[in-house]
Amino acid sequence: MISVLFVEDDSVYKTLPVDCWDEHRDARLYKGDNVVIAHPPCRLWSRMRQFSTAPLEEKQLALLALKIVQKNGGILEHPRGSILWKLPEVNDKGFMISVNQSWWGHPCEKKTILLVCGIKMRDMPAMPLCFDTPQKVIHYTTKRPGRVLPKSQRNRTPVRFAEWLIETAKIIENQ
Repeated sequence: MISVLFVEDDSVYKTLPVDCWDEHRDARLYKGDNVVIAHPPCRLWSRMRQFSTAPLEEKQLALLALKIVQKNGGILEHPRGSILWKLPEVNDKGFMISVNQSWWGHPCEKKTILLVCGIKMRDMPAMPLCFDTPQKVIHYTTKRPGRVLPKSQRNRTPVRFAEWLIETAKIIENQ
């Protein structure tokens, strides 16, 4: 069974055959040895972190996710601009790849880095490249009025991306 840590209450993962850990189940209590997919909160790690009102303890969740992914194998997902990727311990195990969630159907260009632990890059499943112009933007610009994605939809994981991450985690699980 694949465990998915730090999912939102209404996450697409809850419609898929995985073991979900949301805020109520509290991923901080996860002690299993399953391969994991981790989506820790990014607001205290992102380029816009100075505007976050999140409690500082939330920053520890990404560090916990990193340790679990490195120990159990799996994938940690965080924005490309996250300062998490600058920590030296990130490079202890696994490899990082840069993807754009719009390739899997996110309405915005959502540049993401994946830390993958437990397989070689050559064993990764194929990724769907998409060169279409994203239909929405995450922030307002005067060049794109009316195209801003509502804040409630920005963190959404596209179902095709979740399925691809699960497929990758299953490859790790079978190594």
